[in-house]
Amino acid sequence: MGGGVRAGCGDPAPLADDQQRAGSALRGFHQLTVKDRAHYIQWSASQPCLRPAPESRLCGYLWRRKWLGQWTKQLFIIRNDVLLVS
Repeated sequence: MGGGVRAGCGDPAPLADDQQRAGSALRGFHQLTVKDRAHYIQWSASQPCLRPAPESRLCGYLWRRKWLGQWTKQLFIIRNDVLLVS
């Protein structure tokens, strides 16, 4: 099973092709440029119970990139000049 040959297969080309595809996918992943991915929460007057505390000046969701192009939302709040992330 050494030398780049798969078990049960005498042709090393499929393994080399798989490695090239994985390498190009990772290179493409690192070359992506992302603009502003934050979504800010707007508080309405009809929902006073949802308003942040007075010392909280800004909050919203940050989009954080996970592995291979997947994204997850993360809540953030700025309070007393400190970034709080959930």
